[in-house]
Amino acid sequence: MNQKVNPYHFGQLLINPGNVADELVILEIKRERIAGEHPEIQEGICRASLLLDAIAKPFSDEVYNQLNGLMNDLQEVNEIQWDLEDRVRFEKSGEAAFAARENNSIRVGIKNKISQLFGYPIEVKSYKG
Repeated sequence: MNQKVNPYHFGQLLINPGNVADELVILEIKRERIAGEHPEIQEGICRASLLLDAIAKPFSDEVYNQLNGLMNDLQEVNEIQWDLEDRVRFEKSGEAAFAARENNSIRVGIKNKISQLFGYPIEVKSYKG
């Protein structure tokens, strides 16, 4: 019997490609900024990278190239997010908190584009304010 395998299911766990990409980018930022304090970060990068590669492998080079572009966008947005959250933590800046919330909406949009690239449902975020 030839059973079709869903590339987003690993056992009972449903894998969202956008979340995996986001985790990989965040780990890369952590490696650049705080890796000396947390050597286990490199192991997390390897795991997330392998998982994202496994998700992307069955798709065309065009999809893979689109993924790389979106990953670059995600890197930029997450670096901004890191800096904004530092300002919120250390300066108690309300302006930075608002900017972080707005930037996070951009981040979620990029994660959704990555998920849609692989035919995965989008993530919906909602803030009541």
